Amino acid sequence: MQNFWKPLTLVIYLLSLVVTGSANAQLQIDLGSDDQVFRILRSAGYSNPTVTKRSLTIIRSEACKDGKKYLVKVSILGRITSRSEIGTCQTRQQIAAFSERQVRQTLKSNRYTNIETRGARGGIQAIACRNGRKFEIFFNRQGKVLARNDLGYCAPQKLSNDQIIKSLQNAGYRRVEVIESSPSRYLAEACGDSRKYRLRLNNRAKVEDRRVIGNCRRAFSPDGIASLLKERGYTKVQITQRNSTPYQALACRDNDKYEVTIGRRGRIRNEKIIGTCRQRFDARTLSKLMQQRGYDRIKIVRSNRAPYLAEGCKGDALQEIQVGKFGKVLREYRIGKCGRPLTRNALASTIVKAGRVIVRLDKTRTGWSSQECRQDKNVLVNYDPYGQQTNIRADGNCRSETVLNVLRTLESRGARRVQAFVEGCFDGGKYRWSFDRLGNRTDRTRVGNC
Repeated sequence: MQNFWKPLTLVIYLLSLVVTGSANAQLQIDLGSDDQVFRILRSAGYSNPTVTKRSLTIIRSEACKDGKKYLVKVSILGRITSRSEIGTCQTRQQIAAFSERQVRQTLKSNRYTNIETRGARGGIQAIACRNGRKFEIFFNRQGKVLARNDLGYCAPQKLSNDQIIKSLQNAGYRRVEVIESSPSRYLAEACGDSRKYRLRLNNRAKVEDRRVIGNCRRAFSPDGIASLLKERGYTKVQITQRNSTPYQALACRDNDKYEVTIGRRGRIRNEKIIGTCRQRFDARTLSKLMQQRGYDRIKIVRSNRAPYLAEGCKGDALQEIQVGKFGKVLREYRIGKCGRPLTRNALASTIVKAGRVIVRLDKTRTGWSSQECRQDKNVLVNYDPYGQQTNIRADGNCRSETVLNVLRTLESRGARRVQAFVEGCFDGGKYRWSFDRLGNRTDRTRVGNC
């Protein structure tokens, strides 16, 4: 019996030490207060702390640091004893990163149409249509849908006659005629099999109702073969069998040559590719082709044999283009740099450096128009926006009055004590020289710096 009480006494003694130790620890960290734990974690660089579990000696918490989430243990002495990574944390920037563009992409992937978005308090508001209904949808900054309100019907978009005809032809109808077309009511008449139908369509060009109004059994005329095939996208139709059925024709579509068989009621029975319809490219249209591809300042390099070569500018890039014998662009690559459009001062400087005298320089719709003196000849010159001369026309001689004639003209108009002055740069200084009526210099004065 004494052996039993000795171990029991030892256990009670150890428990008293634990209880005493816990009481003392409360003097250093208040186990009932999360704020003190949070202050310890924040001082160590952690953020968004939460307490998950407590024991007599350890407080377990979760907190974020450098984008990672940790399980952190804090002792009752206020020390961090261990940590282990358990996941990731979203930064404020990541939380706010869900944009209007992402909202539109999300709605579009969920089959919404007519999408409009704008920033709203705490997130993004979107207005969009789905299945003919209009909805107002609110997203928070993380992209989560907070609310979705039904606003009623979406206004349907009016279908064109071409859309109605194409949809019915794809559904197997022929000889389609649109009778009525409005956003709420579409009616058409068309042949299906051997019957003629009155069709009612919805705003997605799908047949909602049809009724028989006659038949389409009248014989098909060979005169309608060309029109029938052209409606199906064929060109260069050549009828090879028209005196008996089935009718046959040769035609082109997408550069392929087809042999087409047509039944006696105008139904295409067979379409068979038998060759190619590609035509050789006309090199005279090379400039037009490049203009369609966005080039300017075009120069034809080789047009007498394929591959045809040309140069042109796209922005400030000079590129060479190679075109095959059937008009396919084989290669485009950069070979240099193109100049930018010239300003008035830049063009004037270029003209003066070439030894010409500018009388007048005007901006035009296609570039510049200049009146110049070239070796005593008065010429009218047109330039493109990049300073390249595009046209020139002679317009008489340039006549320059003598200084004496100028002074005499002024005197004849009542001027007295007239002199001529010239300003120019000399040795870094700007000077004004004065001359009498016979051309003798009478004075020189410095008026500034050059």
